[in-house]
Amino acid sequence: MTQIKLTSRELHAIATLKYRLSKSNNTLTSNSWIPAIEELFRESRHLMSKIGDASHNNSLYVGQVTFFGIIIRAHELFLGGIEQIYLDNRHLLQASARGLIETIGLVCFVSEKPSKVHSLLLDYDIPAGKLMHKASKRIKNAGDFYNKLSSWVHPGKNSLLAGFKPIGNGDNKTYISLPPPSLSENEIYRVLETLIGLVKIFYDSTNAFLEKYSNYLIDGILAGEKANLFVP
Repeated sequence: MTQIKLTSRELHAIATLKYRLSKSNNTLTSNSWIPAIEELFRESRHLMSKIGDASHNNSLYVGQVTFFGIIIRAHELFLGGIEQIYLDNRHLLQASARGLIETIGLVCFVSEKPSKVHSLLLDYDIPAGKLMHKASKRIKNAGDFYNKLSSWVHPGKNSLLAGFKPIGNGDNKTYISLPPPSLSENEIYRVLETLIGLVKIFYDSTNAFLEKYSNYLIDGILAGEKANLFVP
């Protein structure tokens, strides 16, 4: 089977992450992240192909378009999070993880009510709290984790202090470090574990939905015709 090519943006994200991890003291651990991330990038196209194949002709249904959107959202949150490691952007890293939890919750929601999959593009909004509650069925301690991430995403104390750090020099004065301090090695590893773990849960949940309920994707409104989906 032909290997799915990575996009130029994905390749750049991998290259910058390799550079950042090359500065780590634990080279073996650093190298182990890259193949896993590359395969998770490819998994998004694999799933989109499965969704496209749900209709055995050139027809494209609203349910398929909905799941294309769900997968692209998760992929962009994951890719964006990987990119922010090189940029030391704590604000967007937390937002990426929080968004992935909500997206997992969305898949859990439609897995319980697959007939609602078409409604998600028809002004059927699901409150964030409900998405988090649904995600808690797949993520341990999801509520506490989600609230912690929200404290960084919302303009509260954690968020306002994430962009700089005070530096004391013993003269009872406070100096501010700009640009923001670099992510520590432990922070990078925690972020990678979090993003990879969440996107794996998302893909597992999506595959489980497609195995059981792929017929719901093509049981609804016709959206148009399929064309070439992937342009690296």
